[in-house]
Amino acid sequence: MSSNPDSAINDVISAAYRLHAEIVGAGDAVAGRFGLSAARWQVLGTIARGGAASVPDLARMIGNARQSVQRLVAEMLEDGLLTTVENPRHRRSRLVEMSARGRQSYDAVMAAWAPHAAVLGNKLPLETSLALARDMLVLARAFREIADQSDRVAGPGDGHSASIPKGES
Repeated sequence: MSSNPDSAINDVISAAYRLHAEIVGAGDAVAGRFGLSAARWQVLGTIARGGAASVPDLARMIGNARQSVQRLVAEMLEDGLLTTVENPRHRRSRLVEMSARGRQSYDAVMAAWAPHAAVLGNKLPLETSLALARDMLVLARAFREIADQSDRVAGPGDGHSASIPKGES
């Protein structure tokens, strides 16, 4: 780890990538016992915490591209984990909610996850965990601003992506 602010933020990013991989791996291991992936568990958990939501809203809450969340939701609808209901704010963008089967699957995964969450919760003091969560959200918003600025400057899909010279990838 570095004491230089530029290097330190790169250390944070590297650690976040590693943490993400470990979260997905553990999520797949726990949720897989119930026929879910970590991604499906994340969708169900987002709905459990926030209620029925449109696909674009789910994508924003999860932090993934709308298209990938749309694909996942379509699969989950087909598998009977989700249902749709009318959206009073938008005629064409239906709200997605858990079906009874989805709720049952989510509850089973959460019960299996509870002992792991307790162990993880004891790895850091409560104050540290709360500060870490807050700081991660600050960084998430900062990264969203960078992405939004990049989209405004270059325009999404404008074909002007940076190229890496041969031999430097």
